[in-house]
Amino acid sequence: MKEDWLRRVTSWLCRDVCERSRGMSEVVIIGVDCSIRPGQTGYARAVANREANTCTLECVDTGTDRAVFRKPLGEWITNEDRPVLLALDVPLGWPLCFRVGIGRHTAGFPLSGFDLSVPDDFFLRQTDHDIKGRTAITRNPTNPLSVAADKFARTAAQTLDLLARISERGQESLPLAWNPEEVGRNGSRSMIEVYPAATLALTLEKKLPHSYRDSKGKDRSEIRGQLARGLVSGLPKEAKDPYSVRGPRLKALRTQARGHLDKMKKTDHALDSVICVLAAWHFLQHKAKGPCEGQRSLARQEGWIWAFDPTKPECSDSGTSEVR
Repeated sequence: MKEDWLRRVTSWLCRDVCERSRGMSEVVIIGVDCSIRPGQTGYARAVANREANTCTLECVDTGTDRAVFRKPLGEWITNEDRPVLLALDVPLGWPLCFRVGIGRHTAGFPLSGFDLSVPDDFFLRQTDHDIKGRTAITRNPTNPLSVAADKFARTAAQTLDLLARISERGQESLPLAWNPEEVGRNGSRSMIEVYPAATLALTLEKKLPHSYRDSKGKDRSEIRGQLARGLVSGLPKEAKDPYSVRGPRLKALRTQARGHLDKMKKTDHALDSVICVLAAWHFLQHKAKGPCEGQRSLARQEGWIWAFDPTKPECSDSGTSEVR
C-alpha cells in the first residue's frame, strides 16, 4: 500500500515537472497582417518549442480587423496559459523627428528642425533606414512604408488602440519584447514589430519574378503556393517547386497541411500572417538582427523591425538580439 502511494506521488510529480517544463519551453506565436479594410486582416497561430527546435503552425485565416482582435486574437492572448508573442506587421512607433516637429508646429509656419534636403530623416524611422539598407543588397529589395507620411498611419493607430483594449480586458500589459530569453518568463505576453517583405528579402535564395499580391485581375495564387511551401515544411506537393529559403522554417501537421496551404494561396494577407510568425520564430531563435548599442535608445522610442540576419552580426553585441 505504501509502495502504491509512492508510485502515485512520483507519477504526479513527474507530470507536474513535465508540464512546467513544457510551459517554459513552448511559446504561442500569433502573427497578424494588420489592416483596417474589411476582410483583409490575416492572422496565424503557431506553437514554438525551443527545446525541440520546432515551430508548428496551428491556424491560418483572415477576417475584419476589429472582429479579429476581439475574437479569436483577444481570447488567444488573454486565455492562453503559455507565454504569448505577437508578431505584428504594422509600425508600433513614429519617427522621433516627426513627433517633435509636429508637436511644436503652428499652422502657417515651417516645421522647425525639418531639413528639406533630407526629408527621409523626418518621415522614416531608424529601423526603416536599417531595413532599406539591409535589403538593398538582396535579390528582393524593399522600402518600408512611412508611418508618418502614408495612410498606413491609420492602421498603426487603430492596431495600438485595439491592443490596449485587449490588455485592459485581460488586465495585463503587452510590452515590446527586446530579448528572446525573456519571452516565456512567468507566462508573459509581449509583442514585436515585423515586416514580411523584409523577412522574404533576407531569406529567399532567388529573386521573385513579380509580386505575390493579386493586382489588376492577375491571380498570384501559384507563386503564393510556392512561397508557402518554401517557408513551411510538410505542406502538400504541387507542380511548381517551392522557393528555397535560408534559416529556420515552420512546419505543418499532416492533418492540417492542405487547409493551411489553401488559405495562404487564396490571399496574400493569410500568407503575410504566416511570414509574421516565421519572423517571430527567427527572433526566438536569435536569428533576427536587433539594434546595435548606438541604436538602442532611439529604437525604444520609435520601435524596431525584427528581421532575419543571414550574415554575422554587424556589431559585436547585436547578435544577442537584445536591447537593455
